[in-house]
This record gives sequence, structure tokens and C-alpha cells, in this order.
Amino acid sequence: DVGDINRNGRDEIFVTGRFDNSLSSFVLEAGPGKKRLKKIWNDVNLYFRIIHPFGTKHILLTQAPGSNGPFFGAISRVLFKKGRYTTHSKLKLPEVYGTKFILYGLTSADIDGDRKREILMLDKNYKLRVYSASGRVLVQSEEHYGRDPRSFDLGVSEEAGGIAQEGEPVSYRGRLQLIQQGENRYLLLPKNTSAGGSLIPGLMVDTHGSITFLKLTPEGLEKSSELKKQKGYVAAYGLVKARDNDPKMLHMATVEPQAGPGGKTLSIIYTYFWNE
Repeated sequence: DVGDINRNGRDEIFVTGRFDNSLSSFVLEAGPGKKRLKKIWNDVNLYFRIIHPFGTKHILLTQAPGSNGPFFGAISRVLFKKGRYTTHSKLKLPEVYGTKFILYGLTSADIDGDRKREILMLDKNYKLRVYSASGRVLVQSEEHYGRDPRSFDLGVSEEAGGIAQEGEPVSYRGRLQLIQQGENRYLLLPKNTSAGGSLIPGLMVDTHGSITFLKLTPEGLEKSSELKKQKGYVAAYGLVKARDNDPKMLHMATVEPQAGPGGKTLSIIYTYFWNE
């Protein structure tokens, strides 16, 4: 993820990196007037995610890995103070029985004007849920979003026969991005479809990926449009703020498994220009 968390006018690059069976994340930044990147925070045992709903300032969220599962504990907000990154506060999440929140596939913003931040997330079944600050479910979609074939297996112990003893892999969940375009507000979600069908979310065969646009209205979330489906699954996407009056650019990266031995894949980046 990319964002100016240390508020020096230059974006840092936050890399969630895995080494063997542990996290070794790090942060890169270019010095003033230089193109070469250097590490300014290294060997960090945390997952990184940056959110900036509706174009507000970047917020760095972190979460720790567990010893018996990929994720453990609270999602925390990190600030840069006195020359170092430090945990500032825990993200306020509703206490919902049976729901474990992870920082991927999650964002937070006041979407209904009540001055309280709602939580928007993709659940383990790849359905969109919106929770009020008190934990009440405001939205639960019928459609599946994300449906990413990748998973986190950090900290999961297995027997020699491959049977999990402690913990289970957690499916990756794509980015939820809240944006402002003119007078309208939208929620962007990745959507991967599969010949395996929606009844078996974990089975991803002959995937096609796109981005869905949900418009925020006084009545709730309303589907506005969807990008043309491309072969492969959506591995990542991002909306780039254009300069002056240029149209915004949406970059979408897809990964398509190739036929034949070796497990090769084809990665393609698509760029769309958005005028409204």
C-alpha cells in the first residue's frame, strides 16, 4: 500500500512481506530529490493496509499474525510520532458473535451522515456486510464479491499428512474503496466470477474479474455499473487521483493461470479513464 503517513509530503510504500513462516514487513521511501528507495522501517511483524475513504487523508491500519492462525487480535491505527511509527488506537469494531474481523476486505467511514463510522467488510463467504457502530447489520448482500483464490496460511500448523492441527488458512479479501466522484459517492469492490459457480465459493475455475461500482443513495447501496469482465482474477486495483481536470484513472491487475506444466500465470494491468 502507498500513503504519506509520516506527513512529509512524500508517499511511503508499505510492503507486507512474508519470510518462511513469519512476517517481515517493511516500509520504503525516496529521499528528498532522490529516486532511490530506502527502508525506513524494517522487520515488522505486522500486516499493513491503508484506507482513505472518500479521498480523506491516508490511515495506516495494522494487525498481528497469530501463533495458530494467520490473524490475531485487534486492528490498530498507526501514526508517525517523534520520528517513528507507533500504535495510536484500536479500530472500533462492533462486537459481533462469531465474526472475526481482519484488516483485508474492510474499510470504515461515516456513510449515512450520522457522524458515526460504519464498518464495511467482505465476510468469509465473500458477501458484503455493513455494520453500524453499535454492531447492527445494515446491509448484507446476496451477491458474492472478491472470491479471491489466494489465502493466508501463516501460523497454521499441519501434520505430516497435511491435516491441519491448529488454525485454518484464511481466504484473501480484496480492497473496498469508498470514493467521491463529483456530487456522488461510490463503493468499489472487486468481483471474480468462476465456472465453479457461487455455490462453492472456494472453487475457482476459469475465472473472470471486474470491478463493481455501488452508488451510495439515501436508500442504501445501489449497483451503478461494472467493468467489462477480463480473464483471470482481480489481484489488485486502485483509483488514481488525476491532476487538474483530467479524468481519474482506475488501474486493475488480473492474474490468469496458463495451461500446461509449471504453474505459470499471465499478469495484465488494465487502465480505465473515468469521466462523469
